[in-house]
Amino acid sequence: TCAVLYERQIGGKAQAKLPMYKIDNETCLFHTKGKCLNCVQQLGCPAIMKLNDDLYIDPVQCFGCGVCSQMCPGKAINKTERSYDNE
Repeated sequence: TCAVLYERQIGGKAQAKLPMYKIDNETCLFHTKGKCLNCVQQLGCPAIMKLNDDLYIDPVQCFGCGVCSQMCPGKAINKTERSYDNE
């Protein structure tokens, strides 16, 4: 099931317990070699942000689909814990 549809069906991210992804700067080819940016240029996910020379994933916009993790040639995008304020 699409992560967006699942989140809507179940009643929001807090209900769905969707995973969160984070970019590891130690293995990111953009941070280590100054090139790549596949996650920004090829995927076009609105959750992946580039601010100056930094890449990060906005937890508010990330639906936890994992496509970014699958397409990262440096294996720099990994699943992490999502924090929920209402738990």
